[in-house]
Amino acid sequence: MFISTSAFLPSSFSSYMTALAVGAWLEELYELSIFAVALSSILSWPFAALTGLLIAVDVVIIRRRLIMFVSWSFISLLVIMLPLVYIDSSHYNKWVVTPWNIVKYNILSSKGPDLYGTEPWSFYAINGLLNFNIMFLMTLLSPILTLVTWKSHLTLYEKFIIIGTTFIWLGVFLLQPHKEERFLFPIFPLIPICGAFGIDSLQHLILKLYSWLLDISDKKSKQVTKWLITRDINTWVNAIGFFLIITSSLIGCSRVVALHYGYRAPFDVFFNLQRDGTLQKFETDFGNNDLTLCYGKEWYRFPSSFFLPSTNWNTRFIKSSFKGQLPSLYPAFDPEGTMRLPGNMNDLNSEEPSRYVALTECDFLVDLIDESRISVEEPNYAAITEDWNVISEQEFINSQKSHPIFRAFYIPFLSPQYTVYDRYVFMERRRKKKSGSRKAKVIVNPGKAGKEFSDDLDDAIL
Repeated sequence: MFISTSAFLPSSFSSYMTALAVGAWLEELYELSIFAVALSSILSWPFAALTGLLIAVDVVIIRRRLIMFVSWSFISLLVIMLPLVYIDSSHYNKWVVTPWNIVKYNILSSKGPDLYGTEPWSFYAINGLLNFNIMFLMTLLSPILTLVTWKSHLTLYEKFIIIGTTFIWLGVFLLQPHKEERFLFPIFPLIPICGAFGIDSLQHLILKLYSWLLDISDKKSKQVTKWLITRDINTWVNAIGFFLIITSSLIGCSRVVALHYGYRAPFDVFFNLQRDGTLQKFETDFGNNDLTLCYGKEWYRFPSSFFLPSTNWNTRFIKSSFKGQLPSLYPAFDPEGTMRLPGNMNDLNSEEPSRYVALTECDFLVDLIDESRISVEEPNYAAITEDWNVISEQEFINSQKSHPIFRAFYIPFLSPQYTVYDRYVFMERRRKKKSGSRKAKVIVNPGKAGKEFSDDLDDAIL
């Protein structure tokens, strides 16, 4: 939940709006619910309209408030879409309807959702178990458990609207070849709710079975009946619910600790150098000239330029075995920059050689030393001691060589025995370059290069 709500992603905003829309619907604030779904689907992500499908069915068909629904849908469209189209069109200097572009690229074209990141259906099952563990299992069981105990629920209809919304989303995105965790963010607020429904229904089912056993035993064995009556069934049922919630929380904490120990290295290599002033010292040693920090196969783990001490640092990429399109630099400030079509871009995720700099242009290099992945394109740079000096090193888990359970969840005393770690290193070039400007020679858009990256392709894909 923390990742989904703190990430700066369209699907994160949709997560907020899903919670608002469902909450407003439960409080019978239908106008607010309609507006929240519209905000989510127009301003954020068009596919988020799915989260309002059953709410729309309820308002229009069950409650028969068609005029109100149409009116507020139209109002929402005007209030949200008109400013959106105006602002986007002004910045791009052409007619732009962003939600339509996203739908057109991902659904109506042949190159959208399956360029990369294609995974089997089990991807979301594993992801749900990792993130929500027992609560995800109870979510999957919630429709059956709720149906079996339907007579015990005073809010059965409301529960099935929420459960149905969750399963519609899962069903649609299971069928898409391109799968990512962020695609589930819009229903992340609903998964704990459905899990709670499942636990509540399980408790009702146990009470129902207890009553059934009492009836049977009363006809066949008074001794069994007496034993059953002396059992405090309500205490046992409450204990089961408490046990499931506490266990789920403990497993969640175990997951957090495992992620902290296994995957914090890309951040810690910078934290340590910042704390002792090493990065700032480099700026002084280099005479405040630009410094070039390079990434190869670890390009996707670059935490952002906020981890660097100043704008004297330039982050660049060197060639590796990855053959897709890497992020490009933003151009320097230009009032009309958004109106220019950037060069060296493609919508096929094809490799763009202009993204690379020569290794000789790098003053510093970040790399993961995995002995099993060493090749001509991805050598062990840390072993080339005549060129590189390791100045910061952290442990990073090797997922292939570690036990899948103990790498996913931290278990004291056992996890260290069944996990393997590689070296995540920050290196300084030993051989100093000649003085002068240290800007890496990379082909970018016309004009001076900026300091951050853009990745237009990833924003366009689902």
